[in-house]
Amino acid sequence: MLAIMGPSGAGKTSLLNCLSLRNQSYSGTVLHNGKPPDMDMVGITTAFVQQEDLFIPTLTPREHLRFHANMRMSRTLSPEQKMQAVETALEGLGLGKCANTPIGGQGSTIRGISGGEKKRLSFATEVLGDAPVIFVDEPTSGLDSFMAEAVVTKLRALAESGRTIVATIHQPSSHVFSLFSHLHLLAEGKTIYCGPLDRANAHFEAIGHPCPNFYNPADHYIKVMSRDPSSFDESERRITAAADGYRQSAAYTQTEANLPTAVVTAARQEVKSGDREDDGATSARAAVVKPASHKVYQATWWRQAVEVYKRTIIMYRREPVLTKARLGQTVVVAVLVGLIFLQLGNSQRDVQSTMGVLFFVAINQGILGTIGVLQVFPNEMPVFLREHDSGAYRVSSYFFGRTLAEIPIQVVFPTVFSVIIYLLCGFPLEAKPFLLFIVYIVLTSNSAISLGYVVSAFAKSVDVALAVGPMILMPFIIFGGLLINLSEIPVYFMWYSIFSFIQYGYKAISIVIWESKESLDCPPEPEPCVFPTGQDVLDYLEFEGGNRELWLNFVYLVALMVGFRILAFFALLYRSRPTGERAY
Repeated sequence: MLAIMGPSGAGKTSLLNCLSLRNQSYSGTVLHNGKPPDMDMVGITTAFVQQEDLFIPTLTPREHLRFHANMRMSRTLSPEQKMQAVETALEGLGLGKCANTPIGGQGSTIRGISGGEKKRLSFATEVLGDAPVIFVDEPTSGLDSFMAEAVVTKLRALAESGRTIVATIHQPSSHVFSLFSHLHLLAEGKTIYCGPLDRANAHFEAIGHPCPNFYNPADHYIKVMSRDPSSFDESERRITAAADGYRQSAAYTQTEANLPTAVVTAARQEVKSGDREDDGATSARAAVVKPASHKVYQATWWRQAVEVYKRTIIMYRREPVLTKARLGQTVVVAVLVGLIFLQLGNSQRDVQSTMGVLFFVAINQGILGTIGVLQVFPNEMPVFLREHDSGAYRVSSYFFGRTLAEIPIQVVFPTVFSVIIYLLCGFPLEAKPFLLFIVYIVLTSNSAISLGYVVSAFAKSVDVALAVGPMILMPFIIFGGLLINLSEIPVYFMWYSIFSFIQYGYKAISIVIWESKESLDCPPEPEPCVFPTGQDVLDYLEFEGGNRELWLNFVYLVALMVGFRILAFFALLYRSRPTGERAY
């Protein structure tokens, strides 16, 4: 069990990220068991407990651990064995009392568990699997002395069971410090000591920094490696001398003896080259060879999608405020618009009002659909990236399960809106136009939702998504078919109008309504009758009528809905690609 220690900014977390291959922008060589690491194998042979605790706030600790047990534990285990492992982890880390309490935090209105309990839950998440190597970043951060000792004792028990534990740790108590077997000390990126913990005192005494009696060795080592602002030059000389002293020590010789010859040779060459830093360089990184027969994920694709789907349903059920607000908004806006355009007739004066309300309906569903999902991926992105990096699920299974869970809402809300508008506005009470009106409003809304997913997946924050979303929507509204004739759209913008789902939605519902009105009331002579029939209105709008045009608009809307979702998936795939140190 190795402890990585050093003052703030020494490079502890950076080293941990390099060893675990979370940071792929390093120079030098990382070998696992003396061989180039396989990225697929790394996902299940190593576990990483991050310093920052990230969870879905509406889940309970038990639900969270069950989710990860189903995703990451061996598929050879029975469901009962996985659930038993969850209960063991809960009790072993003192989470039994809060097992059914929502986790909370991260912008949620739900009051959740304490910070210390979240830290232990992070640890419990990673120890569920059978990973032989566990990397832990600051496992005792935010814990009291008793719980810090309990966590490190659990780490030691795992080490004694045959696992390798590599942990960064900050200011441990003397007892917690003594639980580790090996120590790696860093100062300004330089190794000050690496070897057995029980030989560290002798090493520091040999280089002229003996640990005083009755003094916590961990505090003494940090003091030697820290830079004093009041004596900068002296501190720099002390740290450099300590690093040089280690390279000339028996501990360094012993460390070299335990490494493969190729690694020692490469390390010496880098030292002779002057320890040059090559930001982002990967030239010295060992090549990765993947065994073709190895399966990366423990859970099947379908199992992953189902678990993400179930978790999303729980999220909406536990925190229904947003859902209720959106439903209330849908009903209020529909009733308000319906009362404004109450029981429209067939007169010439009603033609303009009918065109206006139909265009408003298409715009409303376009705006609400897009804006309503802009927060989905930015809010969950940190959790998604961490869980995906840890091998919990594929990007495709996450995207499918996450979006599938929202489909009922995405169908019910526009349906409610359509029914209220249709009845209050006095449109023909016939089955065919009534059903077609609902179908096209639902398709328009879902095309807009798919566009919202694209913006949401690309955006790094909700603020960015809210800034970009309306900017993309504005031309779609302008090219919707009422504000400008489609034949008058500038050639250089014609390509953009092709993607205007508002145009196709407005076209479709206009055809449905105006074709159901075979004749319109004309004013008494000599006043002219501009629109004798509904077809005349369609001609004025430059819309072709008929079933063929309805089917074309249906195909266009479905194509945009599917196409935008595919683009959103690839955006998530792009965001999840391996990069440098991941910013969760």
